[in-house]
Amino acid sequence: MTGLLAALTLLGCKDRDAPGDDSAPVVSPCEPATYALGLPSDTWVGPEVGPGGDVRYFASPGGDRIWGGSTMNGVFRSDDAGLSWTTIQPPRTHVLGPMAAIPGQPDTLIITSEEVWRTTDGGERWTVIEGLGGTNPEEGVRALLEHDGTVYAFLGGGDVYASTDEGQTFEWRGAAELSGPAPPHSEFGNAEWQWQAVATDDGTLYAMRHHRSLFRSTDEGRTWEEIWRRMIVAGSLAVNGDQLRIAEEDLVFAMGPDDSEPWEIAHTASPVVAIIPHPSGDFIIATDDRIHYLFDSTLQDIGDPLPHHVQGATLTPDGRLLVGHSEGIWEISPETNTWVDRSAGVVDRDLAVLLAHPSCPERVYVGTQCQRGFYESDAWGEDLAHMDTYMHYVMVARTNPRRPEEIWVTNDNTVLMTPNLGEVWRQVTDATLAWHVHGLALDPADPDHVLVGSVGSGIWADDGMHVYSSDDAGITWESVSEGLPDSQSSAHALHFVLDAPGVVLLGTFRGDDISHANGSGEGLFRSTDNGQTWAAVELGGRRDVPKIAECDGHLYAAADRSVMRSTDAGASWNEVTEGPDPFVALTCHGDTVIAFDLGRQLQRSDDGGDTWADYNEGIGPNPLGNQVLHDLAISADGAVVYLAVRGEGLYRRGL
Repeated sequence: MTGLLAALTLLGCKDRDAPGDDSAPVVSPCEPATYALGLPSDTWVGPEVGPGGDVRYFASPGGDRIWGGSTMNGVFRSDDAGLSWTTIQPPRTHVLGPMAAIPGQPDTLIITSEEVWRTTDGGERWTVIEGLGGTNPEEGVRALLEHDGTVYAFLGGGDVYASTDEGQTFEWRGAAELSGPAPPHSEFGNAEWQWQAVATDDGTLYAMRHHRSLFRSTDEGRTWEEIWRRMIVAGSLAVNGDQLRIAEEDLVFAMGPDDSEPWEIAHTASPVVAIIPHPSGDFIIATDDRIHYLFDSTLQDIGDPLPHHVQGATLTPDGRLLVGHSEGIWEISPETNTWVDRSAGVVDRDLAVLLAHPSCPERVYVGTQCQRGFYESDAWGEDLAHMDTYMHYVMVARTNPRRPEEIWVTNDNTVLMTPNLGEVWRQVTDATLAWHVHGLALDPADPDHVLVGSVGSGIWADDGMHVYSSDDAGITWESVSEGLPDSQSSAHALHFVLDAPGVVLLGTFRGDDISHANGSGEGLFRSTDNGQTWAAVELGGRRDVPKIAECDGHLYAAADRSVMRSTDAGASWNEVTEGPDPFVALTCHGDTVIAFDLGRQLQRSDDGGDTWADYNEGIGPNPLGNQVLHDLAISADGAVVYLAVRGEGLYRRGL
């Protein structure tokens, strides 16, 4: 949080409406912009990208090639031994365990996102390994290890598979059988199923399950012996020669080939997140906020404490120390013993959701569909800053019309709210609403009345498409789905009609998990009792309605291959433009309406939808593939229009 933002937040909170007070004047939480933005109006510029991070895993085949893996942000490739990086987008952008590089094969990398993916061309193309892994926690692959020509894959439940052809095929090799009860099934990527494995010079394999057990195999993974049962931390296992180091929270243990179990040698000030071997035969210990050199049982600090959360570390082939953290990658300078930012090229292009703040013209928020979460900019989209709160799958972001410093976000299987422009976030849904919710709307007449819509298909699906209502700002929720069909679709676009109190619109869209790539919606629904009951609205057979916008008494809806307009509070609709491909993004300001379709075409109207013109200057022809979540927004002063294209970033132009 910048000092300016903190000051603006205080200004906004100073005159904040009391909960439930719909009569007090709305006070802007932002001061007027102090500088002008010179964006061209005749072409799009960009894309701007978000800063990448959450770098936890490293692998190197030797030479200058180093790979970095992020739990949220995909894969990064360095061709200059970690000085700079290229962001790679594998089909699944979660790297959920140690990666495997093949010595002497710089373009080959094997990663796990519970499935196993392999590239042999430096990350341009990826192939999934059929029959290995899955979303069931026991079946998901949670660690990879390359040793002496064999690639080992460790599944959450303890099964071990091996490949002797550089990861092309895998066969079952053995199982590290866990004693005691397994952890409960839970969300994708749960750390309780995490594994890590290492190999000594003589081929002895050690594998550890997070918070469970340490195993040893002396026959290339065919049989395993449980040798230690403790609250071990995944990531904190390393071997140097035949010496093993392992951590349990802030305790470091050692184990040699003649020891029956590990023994304590050091105590750190904060929990250990990674241990890596040093060429001297010693080890480097990474904790949450600093790095240590471990010599025998003595810890020596390396550099100053780190301001961001450390997640992983590695030594480059030429002996330089790189540290992965929540906001990128750093290197320790051997000359000054200070940290140098090596995050060049570590970016997040997964920008898919927009919120132009309605009271702050220069402020825009951008959400990712499957990566780092939520970003903010106080400079019309420049210098995007990551908000340090887990969001990841951002679906919809909205401000409270009566409390503009209050922002709501639907994401993953929860809804978050901040009362102070992002300084503090809190969850406003509990286990009774713990599934994929997408649609979101806040009542302009009642600041405590909120509607959210769920998705009826996919991994985190509700038992059908539903709408839920809260009359107390998210403290309690109830289903308000009377009149909606029994459907696996998404309750996607919710909108309170400004000029018709009590009227709410619901646009439905494809379900199919967070990607919304398959299936279809159920059309448009309308409520005249503040979202309590619903009735279908005739749209001429159009079923997918992903966006609804309202300006100057006119309503607009993206509906299949049409943009529709209503002048009677959504009771009836007429087509005002069409395209060869489905429209997926829509925004308006005054009489200006802009729409974006899956053919990558933009159209603009400056007369409320009566006539339309091409608006594509500066937007290249890159195909969108099966990506359907994109967004448009216009700044509150009508100066800037934003386009978020998932997988590319944020485009901007003067309106």
